[in-house]
Amino acid sequence: MLQHTLNAIIATATRVARIIILVAVIAMAIVVWHHYSTPPTPASNVPAPNTVPPSIHDAPLPEASNVTLVRFPSPTSNTDKRNDFTIALLHRILEATVNSYGPYKIEMASSMSRERQHTELIKGNGITLIDNAASIEWEKELKAITFPLRRGLQNYRLLLIHKKNIAQFSALRSLEELKLLRGGLMSDWMTASVMKAANFNLVLGNDYEGLFHMLNHGRFDYFPRALNEIHIEYNARKAQLPSLAIAPGIALHIPSPTFFYVNKNNTVLHDRLETGLWILHKNGELDTLFKEHHNIDHLRNALRNRILFKLDNPYLHQHSIYDTPELWFTP
Repeated sequence: MLQHTLNAIIATATRVARIIILVAVIAMAIVVWHHYSTPPTPASNVPAPNTVPPSIHDAPLPEASNVTLVRFPSPTSNTDKRNDFTIALLHRILEATVNSYGPYKIEMASSMSRERQHTELIKGNGITLIDNAASIEWEKELKAITFPLRRGLQNYRLLLIHKKNIAQFSALRSLEELKLLRGGLMSDWMTASVMKAANFNLVLGNDYEGLFHMLNHGRFDYFPRALNEIHIEYNARKAQLPSLAIAPGIALHIPSPTFFYVNKNNTVLHDRLETGLWILHKNGELDTLFKEHHNIDHLRNALRNRILFKLDNPYLHQHSIYDTPELWFTP
């Protein structure tokens, strides 16, 4: 009897051991399968697609020297060409003022949002210069060079839309009709502030490149883009996002000149940039450079035969430049 019981216990233990071994083998198989079927996580120092690798020039600014250091934020992606003209102009300004202000050095910092640019420049950390739309708030907290860098091209906005909505936009005849549709913009852009103040229906994002994809997927109905930007942006993305189109028949006019901004304490850089801009304006180099980067006839043609919806901008200071016609683009 005892022997029979012992044999039964041994047999049960053997079966349990076999089950444990089987479970262990299955668990090991799952681990191996998961390891080889999951793509490796990219290393943290490998940039994501369509992003500019972080600059090495994000360290605290060096002590003052006789070299004018200009540290400017990088573009947000390889297809972001919005500041090509600004950077070319910056080189010309600094070259034109070497005799008066000495040597200079330009460095590109990491890409950052408008809000972070604003914050970093106020702190005097990481960057020394940004360009942005004219703004009462920014002019209180930073030192603006009140010269319209792009001659007011960004006052004029065309609408990037989805192809399926071309007929709908062609039929628009009033601002009130446009307000019924959904516009997409970056949350920290001045255009968003102006349009919100005018009671537009907006979808706000935090990723410039992402807005094009959001429009492509119907998250909103239109994406207002500056006259000098929209054709470059459309052509750079139409292969990847073939559903995008430029709305016919209408345009927006939102007074929003682009200024350079520096830290309030950076008087030397402010004065150098202001001096250089007026030198280039008076000797004709600014006009030449502007025409090298912008096809003026094409831009004027792009505005022809459109209804121009005008919005007031409540965020502008009054400056004498607004009464100086030769500084401005005329359609």
